[in-house]
Order: sequence, then structure tokens, then C-alpha cells
Amino acid sequence: MIKFRTYYSIQHLKSAYLLLLESNKIESEYNGKFDDDLHSRNSAYVISSIFSSLSFLEAVINEIICDIVENESRVNTLSSIKCAIIKEKWISGNLDKRYILKKYQYILNVLEVQPFDMKSDLIDNLETMIPGFPKTHNETIEFCLSNY
Repeated sequence: MIKFRTYYSIQHLKSAYLLLLESNKIESEYNGKFDDDLHSRNSAYVISSIFSSLSFLEAVINEIICDIVENESRVNTLSSIKCAIIKEKWISGNLDKRYILKKYQYILNVLEVQPFDMKSDLIDNLETMIPGFPKTHNETIEFCLSNY
């Protein structure tokens, strides 16, 4: 039986970039006069680019974890012992699946890679830009919609 997985992370990243290009086009052609239609379209591109970026972040870590859990040969450069630790934590439900950054931090710690500095400007910017970061993509959308 042929089995394959679709990796959406790269499409999310491409989408974020293409949406950003559309926003840049509108902004570069701005003539100083307010136009409600252009403002709405630009806002839609920017917000969608942010959501696509967040979707990329969540998809990447989920794809890595799924490869470790379901197809370890795709991550054969990683230690099988470390993969077993990650796999057990994921399958047992003890890895917080709701918080994107916690998943990254856990995986980086197991792989003995420097985790993200939680006091960095990057994390501050993400928390400012995305209310409640590092919640999941769905929770972020729900938060934004309920406060719109």
C-alpha cells in the first residue's frame, strides 16, 4: 500500500509571503488619500499573512512530531533514543498540544538544542502581534474574531 503525507508548512509560508507582496503593492501605490476599499484589502492581506505565518509555525512542529511518531525513517539523522522519548511523550498525551512554543521548547530540549529565549525580542513581538501567543492557530483566530 502506498502511503504519503502532505506537508502544508511550506504552503503556509508561501501564502504568507504572497499575501505580504500584495500588501506591499497596495502600500507602495498609496497616494495619501484614504480609500476604504484599499484599506480593507490591505488589512485582509496583512491579517491573513500573520495567520499564514502562525499556521506555518504550528504545521512545522506538528510535521516533525508526526514524522518522529509515524515514520522515524524520515528523521533518521535524529537519535532513535531521543525520538523514542518524543514519541512516548506525544502518544501518552503528556506533551501540551495546545501551545506551539511549548512543543518547540520540548523538542529542542530533548534534542539538546538551545531552546528559544523566552525574553527575546522575537517572543515579545509574537506575543504583541498575536494575542495569547503561543496558543494554537484556532484559538488565536477565535480570540481575534471575538474581539473584532
